[in-house]
Amino acid sequence: MKAKISIIVPIYNAETTLERCISSLVHQSYKDIEIILVNDGSQDHSLQICERFAKEDSRIIVIDKENGGVSSARNIGISKAGGEFLMFCDSDDWVKRDYCKDMLQYYSDDQLLMCDIEIKEKDRKKITDQSIDQEIYIEEISKSNFLEYKDRGLGLPTNKLFKKSIVIENGICFPETLFLGEDFAFVISYLKCISGHIRYLHKKLYIYQADSAESLSKKAPFYRQNEQFYNILTDAIISFNAQNEETYHLRNKIIMYDFEKTLISLARQDSLSFIKKCKKARMIMESKAYQVCCQTGTGSSNLLYEWLYKTKKAELLMIYLCFLKKSR
Repeated sequence: MKAKISIIVPIYNAETTLERCISSLVHQSYKDIEIILVNDGSQDHSLQICERFAKEDSRIIVIDKENGGVSSARNIGISKAGGEFLMFCDSDDWVKRDYCKDMLQYYSDDQLLMCDIEIKEKDRKKITDQSIDQEIYIEEISKSNFLEYKDRGLGLPTNKLFKKSIVIENGICFPETLFLGEDFAFVISYLKCISGHIRYLHKKLYIYQADSAESLSKKAPFYRQNEQFYNILTDAIISFNAQNEETYHLRNKIIMYDFEKTLISLARQDSLSFIKKCKKARMIMESKAYQVCCQTGTGSSNLLYEWLYKTKKAELLMIYLCFLKKSR
């Protein structure tokens, strides 16, 4: 297949990793691409790096905008894309040389194609590198099993090939009011608009930097974001006819993981009095999403810790979390 691919890169204060990212895209073996670099109000030298690369390669488009978040940056990139297909790459990640070629080769109409991800940490060798003698094959996944593959990269936009006409015609975009699960929300919206299933290429083509300082995954969500993400996952479960005990259990685990981050973050807020922390914790635990998901627990082996979450003991949990904070 011959088709132009638009690769969108949202950028914010990424001067230490940006050259590696852009270089991996510029040197793709498949040449019919455009690289859309969206500088989202960076305060370092990211914009200058983008402009330098643009002078050297006419396929690079640089967009400079005020800071609005990763979703707004990606959405602007989508609106400017001239390719038949869309791909996304984060500025702290990079890709293998045949990323575009292989993804286009294995694309099938009306299916969502995703590839395997190789994970790296700073100053360390690969965590899990199965690229040597890795068996390359295609796995066809029913949309009803979508949550089972979330932690294998299904929840990310960056290891996938999207058909732009499907995105544009259905008004699919990254929700700019959401910073928890916005990536997965985009993928879910796309899946709802295709009649086929998920096509999983078991070949590690995208390299993910696991411990980026700017990673959104390290930010604790506000509880209303947890509630919104809970509604997105629940709606998808119904839409994809995935209404079974195992899928709901997976949903609950995902939501409780985020609630745990929210409550831990709350305990660490020095600007709040203990009484206000308890009040906010009670509000969180009284939300519908928490009430539904709490019996799944956090997965901790600490029985007291689990009991505090499951029984919704807000004051006791805050005492426990604040004590942990002070003891560190």
